[in-house]
Amino acid sequence: MTFLIVFLIYFACVATLGLIARGRNKRLDDFLLAGRHLGTFTSAISAQASDMSAWLVIALPGIAYRDGLSAIWVVVGCTAGTVFNWFVLARRLRHQTEQYGALTVPDYLEARFGGDGTHVLRLIAVFIILFSYCSYVSAQFIAAGKLFETISGSVPGLNVSYTAAIVIGAAIVMLYTIIGGFLAASWTDVLQGMLMLFAVTLVPIVAVRSMGGIDKTLELLRATGDPNTLLSFTFGKSGAGFFLGVLLSNTSWAFGYPGQPHILARYMAIRDERKVYLAGTISVIWVVFALFGAFMLGLLGRALTQASLADPEHVMPAMSYKLLPAWLCAVVCAAALAAMMSTADSQLLVGSACIVEDIVVKTLKRPLSSARAVHMSRVAVVIITLFAVAVSLRKANVFGQVFSAWSSLGAGLGPALVLSALWKRTRKEAVAAGMIFGILFVNIWPRVHAPLGWEYLKDPLALGFLGSMAIIIALSLLRGEQSRPDDQCGATAPSATLHGR
Repeated sequence: MTFLIVFLIYFACVATLGLIARGRNKRLDDFLLAGRHLGTFTSAISAQASDMSAWLVIALPGIAYRDGLSAIWVVVGCTAGTVFNWFVLARRLRHQTEQYGALTVPDYLEARFGGDGTHVLRLIAVFIILFSYCSYVSAQFIAAGKLFETISGSVPGLNVSYTAAIVIGAAIVMLYTIIGGFLAASWTDVLQGMLMLFAVTLVPIVAVRSMGGIDKTLELLRATGDPNTLLSFTFGKSGAGFFLGVLLSNTSWAFGYPGQPHILARYMAIRDERKVYLAGTISVIWVVFALFGAFMLGLLGRALTQASLADPEHVMPAMSYKLLPAWLCAVVCAAALAAMMSTADSQLLVGSACIVEDIVVKTLKRPLSSARAVHMSRVAVVIITLFAVAVSLRKANVFGQVFSAWSSLGAGLGPALVLSALWKRTRKEAVAAGMIFGILFVNIWPRVHAPLGWEYLKDPLALGFLGSMAIIIALSLLRGEQSRPDDQCGATAPSATLHGR
């Protein structure tokens, strides 16, 4: 009963925020970007909550549980990516997307280089986003299923199956996203972001105390029998190749950050571009505490359970149930569910924007009234949710599924967006070639690296990102100088009907 009460309170808060935001969705730019009036703190926390997803409380503790200290490089990579996004890319992207009236990443890329009637950049970007989000959104629902699968049967009165948990979680996310749009997603992300931070901070502290302090905890870690648990910073007996492989694989998360539309949307929506650096500072502080807490949660879970879990991604709910009173365990599990919701809602909105704004309105040339566009976006959210639920019924590894989608977006869109925003000589043809290379490379490389004998370079993201960037730079230099973004705004003015201007 305690679990049920806590979850009902949480769901009531989320639903209330959705209802409050509903009245502010008059136009499509309200539904997709909150009319570019998002506050500084809301932008900061919602960006990171939508970034971290169920990956923070399910997947990252799982990889720390499995790999030990080497997982700290994931923390380093994600922190570096967050810093780059906020302090290098965000303000420029905010300025240029408003200048062009762009509501989506594909919209921005086409406006940046001027449309030629073929919509090549827009269509490539839409494909990359929808292809990646099939995996990404379903990973969030899988995490919800694993959460309840772990604690069901152990908690009196709670018996929710894997499938039922997926359906319930997906329905809640879909409903408040449909009702409140981007503003509801951002407000709920703030609530969910603080819950996530609370959970990954509290559980490690309680775990250390329950094991008798730091010295006793270290003894228990050594007793797991895995030398890499405490010695992964060194070259160790596996040699420099192992060390390099671990380093490249785990820090490569940083390369994915510039290509994540659900994060970039927060930069595009912030009210005052002069407050971008303040929002970035808040975000980085949140990220450091949240990532390190999740890392410690997994590492300490290894000591607490003596590495006995069959699925490492069950470590967070298993520890919560073992260490915390029922009501507090329910709050922590609600935080895990919040992590899933905070990313799924943003990705559903980005996916619906691709369908309505980029395909229906801009590619198929079907003008829509503001009300009709918002209605169609809501229908698109339902379609994407149902598809993601169907995919998530096939249980998979959350970490692997998220990293696959993250890599596709990072290598496919990241170099194109970075160079488009920061380098005036970037050319359209070069961007198209770089995007195609990036998405193909990260999906082909994992299948061919082993036969080539490059086992320590199995991670595709860093190689795909750098390769895509090299192609864009080389082809841009060969093709000559492109006009500056500021010279093109007159050619790609936003639609008055669609955007309400």
